[in-house]
Amino acid sequence: MSHRSELLLVCADPREGDALERLAGRRPFVVGVGKAAAACSLAGRLARHEVGLALVFGVAGALPGAASPGLLSLVLAGESVFADEGVATPDGFLDLRAMGLAAETVFHADASRTAAAAEALGGVPVVRAATVSTCSGTDERAKEIAERSGASIETMESAALALVCRTFAVPWIELRCISNLTGDRRSAPFAVAQACARVQGAVADLLSSARFASTAEDAR
Repeated sequence: MSHRSELLLVCADPREGDALERLAGRRPFVVGVGKAAAACSLAGRLARHEVGLALVFGVAGALPGAASPGLLSLVLAGESVFADEGVATPDGFLDLRAMGLAAETVFHADASRTAAAAEALGGVPVVRAATVSTCSGTDERAKEIAERSGASIETMESAALALVCRTFAVPWIELRCISNLTGDRRSAPFAVAQACARVQGAVADLLSSARFASTAEDAR
C-alpha cells in the first residue's frame, strides 16, 4: 500500500469528470455506474492507496416530495441509504436490516466536512440519497422510493461507495447536481450534460476554497 494520503475525487461516469483536469488540474477516479462496479472499483483503489478523504460527485435524479430539489440544483448527500435491497412482501418492503441480513443500510457522510462544503458553495442543502439498482422511471416507483427511503435524490452508487469507505475507515462527502426528475420518463425533463458541467464547476470551486481545503487537509 502507498503511504501517500490523498483527497480522492470519485465519480461513476466519465462524463461527470471529464472537465476536471482542465478546471482544477485534477483527474477523478471513475468507478463505473451501479453499485457493484462502483464498490469493486473503489475497494480496489482503497486497498492500494492511503486515502484521507473521498469526495464523491456526479449527477442524480430528484425524487418527488416537499423537499425535492429542482433541475440543475446542487445538493450534498448527508446520508445514503440502500433503497431497494431486500424483499417485497404483501405487507410492504423489508430491507436487509429488517430481514436480519445487514447491520446497517444507512451510511452517514463526514458531518464537519459536509458542512464546510455546504458553506463554501454558498449554502448548498444537505439531503438524504436513495441508492437503487433500478432507477425510478414511473411516477408510482418514484413515489414509492421517496416515501420508503425518506430521500430527496436517487443515485445508483452512493450507499455502495459509502459502505466501501466505512469498511476502509475513509471519511467521505458527496456532491450531486440534479440532472433529471424521477418518474415517467416520457415527460420528465433531462439535463445530463448541463448537470455534469455544473457539478464539475462546483468541485473545482471546492478545491479552490480555503475553508474547505482546511477541513479536507484535516483528514490526511
